[in-house]
Amino acid sequence: MSTSSHLKRPEREHLDVLPVLHLLLNLSRQTTLWIDLHYADVDPVQLTQAEELFETHLADQTHLNIIYDQTSDLFNNEILEKIPFESFDIVFAANKLQDSEDLMRSLINLRHLLVPNGLLLLLELTDVPLYFDLVFGLLNHWWLPSSNTRALRDIHQWTTALKEIGGFEDVETVMSQYESTLIIARKTISHDVLQTLDERKRQAWLIFAKNDPQSLGHNIIPLLPCSNIRLLDMYASTIDEIRSVLQTMMDSYKQLHIVFAWPFEQTCLSDNSDLAFKEHEESICGTFIQLLQIIHAISPTFLPFIFVITRHAQLNTGSACNILESPLIGLVRSLMVEYEQHRLQLIDLQAPSTMINASVLVHALAEYIITFRYTKNTDEMVLYLDTNEMKVKHITWYYEMLQAHDKKEDQSKLKQICIIPRQDANQQPFCLRVPPSRFLTELTWTPDNRVKELQSGMIEIQIHCIGINFRDVLKARGLYPHTRAFGQLDEDQPHMNRDTEPGSDFVGTIIRA
Repeated sequence: MSTSSHLKRPEREHLDVLPVLHLLLNLSRQTTLWIDLHYADVDPVQLTQAEELFETHLADQTHLNIIYDQTSDLFNNEILEKIPFESFDIVFAANKLQDSEDLMRSLINLRHLLVPNGLLLLLELTDVPLYFDLVFGLLNHWWLPSSNTRALRDIHQWTTALKEIGGFEDVETVMSQYESTLIIARKTISHDVLQTLDERKRQAWLIFAKNDPQSLGHNIIPLLPCSNIRLLDMYASTIDEIRSVLQTMMDSYKQLHIVFAWPFEQTCLSDNSDLAFKEHEESICGTFIQLLQIIHAISPTFLPFIFVITRHAQLNTGSACNILESPLIGLVRSLMVEYEQHRLQLIDLQAPSTMINASVLVHALAEYIITFRYTKNTDEMVLYLDTNEMKVKHITWYYEMLQAHDKKEDQSKLKQICIIPRQDANQQPFCLRVPPSRFLTELTWTPDNRVKELQSGMIEIQIHCIGINFRDVLKARGLYPHTRAFGQLDEDQPHMNRDTEPGSDFVGTIIRA
């Protein structure tokens, strides 16, 4: 579940927002609710000060994200337009729509953000005493431009506006003791009504799959939320056709979802044929690279959601790992850094071959790719079918790859030392530490502890030099596939398999046995 809140504080101090921020932080911690807080101010100085203040309160939290917008009309600006359709379960706005230049358009924009059955919560002034004119009367938006009457809308006007824009089934109002009214509108779940809304008409799905009634692509199409769907056959589609289809869909729709299921549909390698391996690697990886290049060439700012579907490609306990997919896994992991964050997803389906297209697994896949759109928790997922319970388990990768960290790390924990190999190796054992960001430019020398007592069969070696290969670069960046079971922690693995331990071959002198 995710929610979005909107606050706008033009020409006001931002300290009074802290109680709201703390309330949302506590709500997120207690419910694991994902919350996006949009904070808007027309003054860039005020906006910067607010950001500096709020960031000090966001330590050790993972579910609340603040977006800072320099605007006077949050509900009609370009930033709000970039938020994916149907991303939130709850949208809450307090006293922000009264001064909207186009109320109907603002309400439609907020409806775009809600999933079916989602709630729109509006807290607005509706019936205030006359002395409010003395307090707010000098504000432009307090009066209607065409007359000398208040611009405040009453309860009837609010409910009428929500019914006129359509897409809401229930509209309720709750009066408070502070001249405000809480307006609660629930988005419809009717499929027929949803298909008439802008948020469904302006999105599309492009499926790369096998043109077979029994294929994953055909099975998933009826479960998608809109009817603007195009399927490209993996055996018949050319690059020119892919380019033409992408051009048309990117020109015609605001939001595009691409399901790249060719790796899933490809027959698993069974005879260890080098030719089959080469053909598979070239056709799948080559097409995927060209797909991203075509998207960028058409529009560098239009970034579709892309889901790469594989079959048994992630190493997992009880899973017959298909090593044929290793080049694709490494390729997609590396491209995640270049593509828009959290819009390129690796999804691996794991089930017995006779049940790989089972209804429960296909439904779980469809639900995941529809609802994941605005989460920031992972870019890799394994959907594992437990045949005993006939339930699909979600197994996530245990770290976020190549994430640039904004906060300065505790220097007491990351003591960096200057190394002079021949001199310091005799005085201070050291090792090369892979940073949490996994950027090679941030590799750090750190002190290492020697083992006090050697166990039977152990020796201690003073290392003079070590070989670093491309494999170690991939390991350090978290891109090397199949070094350990998917979703398993580093400390549960042998040292040679840990992503935080680059290097293996070395030359040295035995100093203790």
